Amino acid sequence: MTVLGRQLMGSFWERLVQPQVFFLMLFRFPDFERAVRNARWRDALANGQYMLFRREAYDDIGGHVSVKDEVVEDMALAMLV
Repeated sequence: MTVLGRQLMGSFWERLVQPQVFFLMLFRFPDFERAVRNARWRDALANGQYMLFRREAYDDIGGHVSVKDEVVEDMALAMLV
């Protein structure tokens, strides 16, 4: 199990753009652990491939049912938590 899996980038454009996305995320969230611990952090960051919740927190936000109409449900869940 891994939180950030290996990214398969087949095309030229994927190999050009995708690393830049991760680089930008690093600059946007330089102290990720502090952001996770701070309940007043105004942004949400989620990796839909791997989201770990305490059962109580997941139930409190209504689980996936609460974001069933969202296109980007991982971000919607992160914003609720």
